[in-house]
This record gives sequence, C-alpha cells and structure tokens, in this order.
Amino acid sequence: MAGNELDDLLAGCDGPLTAFLLESIEEGLSIIDTSLRVRYWSPGAQRITGRPASEVLGRACSSRVLEHVGDDGSTCCGGHCRARATLEDGQPRSAFLSIRHRNGWRVPVSSRLLPLRAADGRIVGIADLFSDRSEHEKTRDQLERYRALSLVDPLTGILNRRGIESALDARMEEFARHGWPFGIAFFDIDGFKRVNDQYGHEVGDRVLLMVSRTLSLNVRSEDAAGRWGGEEFVVLFANAR
Repeated sequence: MAGNELDDLLAGCDGPLTAFLLESIEEGLSIIDTSLRVRYWSPGAQRITGRPASEVLGRACSSRVLEHVGDDGSTCCGGHCRARATLEDGQPRSAFLSIRHRNGWRVPVSSRLLPLRAADGRIVGIADLFSDRSEHEKTRDQLERYRALSLVDPLTGILNRRGIESALDARMEEFARHGWPFGIAFFDIDGFKRVNDQYGHEVGDRVLLMVSRTLSLNVRSEDAAGRWGGEEFVVLFANAR
C-alpha cells in the first residue's frame, strides 16, 4: 500500500459534498491500493453487486467475491490482470466485463480503470468506475406484460415454456415475412439432480434462479430467455447473423 497519499484521497470521499455525489450516481466506484486490495466501495457499487462495503473492504480484487469475467468467459484476475497492468504502466483501461452479484448471477458492466497519483506523480492506487450494462429496466417492463399473459415462470421470473413458444412463433413470422434470421440456444444444468438430492430443493431453486438471472441480465432487450422445463433453458437471439 502506498502510504498516506491514498489515505488522504480516501478521506476526501467522506466529505459532505463528495459523499452526496457518490450516493447519487448510479455508477459503482471501487478504489484499490497498490496491494490490489479494495479500500473504498461506493453506494453505487453496492447497488450493482448487492454487496455491502463490509463484505468487500480489505479483500483482494482477485477474490472470488469480486472476480471479473471477460465477455469471452475468461477470468480477468489471472495472467492478464488489468489492475496490475495499470499500476505498472499508469495507463487507463476500459473493458466490458461481468461481475458476480451477491446472489450468484453475473451482472454485465462497463469498467474503466484510472490510476490515482500522489502530488509527486507516483501511483498510489486505482479507481475502478463501473456501470451496469444490462437492460434490466426494459426487460422488467417487458416481463410485466408477459406476466399478465401468464407467460412468465413464477420461480425464476423469466419466460416459461409457453412464453418461449410465443416468442419463437414471432421470430418465425419475422423470418417468413422479412428474412430476418434468428438464433436458438438450448441447454440444461449438468448434475442438477445431484444438487437436489444432496442439498435439497431449496438450494436447487436458488441454482435455477442464479442461472435465469444471469441469462436475463446478459441478453439484449430484443432477445428472449426462458425456462423450457425443469433445469432446461432456451434463449432466442433476434437478428442473428
């Protein structure tokens, strides 16, 4: 950790005006010291991840709690650590990532790392400013309309089989009329029966919820994600080329 300079910067986060601004913005802010441990966790960061500062402060940014995953599915905290690279060369870095929510699902975020410097130019920490990339507001409104038509699975909150079949009919009609291509992904959860047998159906339901929330937060508003039945899921991708 880099002495008192970072502590001075962190003290500024407690000022009345700064605290008000940080409380108001939707973006999350995490400040990391030169040991790659979290020293500040803003209210926006808590809103996006569901994690209070008490669960995050003092942890390494590479811990499982804060693990970042790239759009290609690879972890960002291994051999290509963005934070360590910024500490070494002082260059800002931007990336589209996913961060683990407290309840297990992945939230897509846009992250920008900025070096924090002391008066003499030395890097004393990093600010990670990140914003939610999911279109959850649009999706929530759309799901409310589907729920009124009994097209939503009550456990997971995503489309049920009837809802997916309705969406598939719409995609087929678009293809027949306009030639708009679409994609279908069908998958299930490996070993799900063992989870239910070993840990009980309550844990199994939590697994289903985690998977469904990850799907709903990471598809576009024009796509459709649903539970086909049991541990089976379907995603329809509009305008897939």
